[in-house]
Amino acid sequence: MFSLPRLARAATSATKSPLGIRTFTFLSPLRPTVLPRTPLTNPVTPPSSAPQNAIEAATETLMPRISESPVLRTLQVRCGPRQNFNAITHIIRKRRHGFLSRIRTRKGRNILKRRQAKKRTNLSH
Repeated sequence: MFSLPRLARAATSATKSPLGIRTFTFLSPLRPTVLPRTPLTNPVTPPSSAPQNAIEAATETLMPRISESPVLRTLQVRCGPRQNFNAITHIIRKRRHGFLSRIRTRKGRNILKRRQAKKRTNLSH
């Protein structure tokens, strides 16, 4: 064992303990997926007995776990509930895109006419 070079010893020790090696990838193996982790018996033919409800049930149980994942905790979860809704940004949005600001300008009145022609229920914010 002492006659092996340093790189050879590192390679043999790496093959002995694969769990001790740290991978430098962003995606971890414990990352949540849409489909459950079940090994396929025959990858050529998909299982025909899997109903659509099973896939829907898997996604329903997965959605709460996505935001709890340590990998995705810092990333933005789209279309999720926001607990830091700021009233100031709401006021600014109404000031810039509201009905009264649309009426004041010619371009805004054209937007309102276009939306009214499409029979939109909300003409503006």
